[in-house]
Amino acid sequence: VLEEVKILLLQGEKYEKVNQLEKAKKFYESALLLDKNALGAKVAIVRINFKLRPTYYRSYMSSGLKLVRQNRLEEAEIFVRKAQAIENRAETLELLSLIASKRLTNNINRHLKVASAAEKEEKWDLAVKSFNSAIRLDPAMNSIIKKKKKAEARALLDQNIEAILTEKNDLASRADFEIAKSLLKQARLSVPRNKRIRAQIKKLEERLEISRVSAATRRVYAKEKKPN
Repeated sequence: VLEEVKILLLQGEKYEKVNQLEKAKKFYESALLLDKNALGAKVAIVRINFKLRPTYYRSYMSSGLKLVRQNRLEEAEIFVRKAQAIENRAETLELLSLIASKRLTNNINRHLKVASAAEKEEKWDLAVKSFNSAIRLDPAMNSIIKKKKKAEARALLDQNIEAILTEKNDLASRADFEIAKSLLKQARLSVPRNKRIRAQIKKLEERLEISRVSAATRRVYAKEKKPN
């Protein structure tokens, strides 16, 4: 075993002299596998690692940049952190800052995608929740704040329409009738006017018409009941 270790060490030294450091390191590591106490191999590996620091740094940074371009941010950060452990340069800090910024943008876009889909499906409570999640990440997004307020208005309108439609008194009171008329007006002005709101408009129109007919019938009946 000792003879084999010596041969491996000599091979390592041979490649180290011609600056083929990675190959040299492999021979030294092989020597350590045969004899974990081989001091010459241990010292040589430490020496080579020190020589390879700039090479490792460049390799880690290159991998980090490539992964950032591929939007693989978690993996990118691992490589940049490895580079930073070798040498904490300004460029490593800049790249880490870029990764954090892209991660923030990705998270915001994920919430906005959910909000957009919820708007199309007229799931206004979910849209509001998703807009709020995006705004918490970046409170300065004025255009998103406006969209959230519109979604909140639509959520409230939807809630109020459903409440009036579930009433079983056929809008008998003047107050309920006027509320239904106001909600119908708001619904007709709503944009976008998709399937759910169109169905609500139709139901409101029907309820209002039924209420008008019922009121007219009651007036006729009351008139007929009056003594001559």
